[in-house]
Amino acid sequence: MKVTFGCNKLTRDRTEERFIKRNIRGRFRHIAGDEYIQALKNKLHEEVDEIMESKDTHELITEIADVLDVLDALLKTHNISDTMLNDYRRTLHQERGTFETGLYLDTFDINSDNPQYETYASRPHKYPVIKTED
Repeated sequence: MKVTFGCNKLTRDRTEERFIKRNIRGRFRHIAGDEYIQALKNKLHEEVDEIMESKDTHELITEIADVLDVLDALLKTHNISDTMLNDYRRTLHQERGTFETGLYLDTFDINSDNPQYETYASRPHKYPVIKTED
């Protein structure tokens, strides 16, 4: 019995040769432009999910390496150099800090007349309303 599975995702460049060695017949095509950029973003989401599911250090390293490779490809598609990225990261570190201290935000209160209010209210999937007060 032969089974065909759907995949519909960006794969590493050597996947086709790995499939051939394993006697798997893949149907591949090359994509570019906006389709490629969207596929990279989808792949990044997939790899981050796999980081969340990793059970040991080896799996974690593997998935982080995948994320870094996808990010490298995204940087290249947008002509962002390592220097540009590192300069921007330094600016972010100076203005906003890093993630090294483990600072965790549980909730926050904001008045509806605050200019930033709509930024949060328009993204309920990210910032759900816990309670409102008059």
